[in-house]
Amino acid sequence: MTHTQQVVGRQAEIVSVATELILADPERTPTVRDVAAACGLSPGAIYTHFRDFDQVLDGVVQAFTDIVIDSLDDAIAPFVHADVAERRRACARGFCRVVVDHKVFLQWSRHQPSDRMQAGARQFVDFFTEHFPIDPATAARMMQPCSALMVSLSVMANEDDGDGSFTVEQLETWFDSSLELMVRAYLPS
Repeated sequence: MTHTQQVVGRQAEIVSVATELILADPERTPTVRDVAAACGLSPGAIYTHFRDFDQVLDGVVQAFTDIVIDSLDDAIAPFVHADVAERRRACARGFCRVVVDHKVFLQWSRHQPSDRMQAGARQFVDFFTEHFPIDPATAARMMQPCSALMVSLSVMANEDDGDGSFTVEQLETWFDSSLELMVRAYLPS
């Protein structure tokens, strides 16, 4: 294994450990000392692999963004030749599955600075321009309301309506309706 492969492997391990710590306690962002201890390293050793600790947390966000985009691609793939409404519904189903499957990460992400969470915005812009008749500038303008929808969806996924959590079907219906309004506002008819 080359030195570069070792460094990349160690960086991936550090990001993975930070992710595990976040999943274990989403109300608290781990510190460099927490991650170093869990990796069996000194805090200074983290900085031999990353410029600063924000890079570690940005790596966690990037890994989650990759999961979201992959889930959305999987959800929309069977509908690639369908009309915009059907692709939008598939997108809503994909978002809901991500929220249900990754509630803890979304709970943590709500407490992060917006600049950290914007790190993956370019990937979402690319996703929207690939699957919908939309230009990159319009897709970029859609990011703020889409982020607000994701936050609302994650809050709803964690809510208790007296009988238990919302069902996935209820979340899909709400999110699809919200996406429909957003698409009508941003996409040409």
